[in-house]
Amino acid sequence: MATEREIELAKQVLAKITAMEKKIDKLDGRIDKLDNRIDDSLEGSFKGLQATFENGFSDVRKGLNEIIEINKNSKSAKEIVEEIAGKDK
Repeated sequence: MATEREIELAKQVLAKITAMEKKIDKLDGRIDKLDNRIDDSLEGSFKGLQATFENGFSDVRKGLNEIIEINKNSKSAKEIVEEIAGKDK
């Protein structure tokens, strides 16, 4: 059988363990909230980066298409010379 002193010590240990468990639960809840915030923040950042790259590549494609159109419509130096020579005749 346990002595009165041992019972008192066991109660104190149990009280300390219970208090520590409550603190751990509180910290766990805070960590979960932080994880969710970080996930949301990273998701927002990813979407922002993705939009930036999509816009950038879209601008590049648009610029390249404009250059291709200009090149299609432009005449070579040989064609210009031939036109000028043909007009003088």
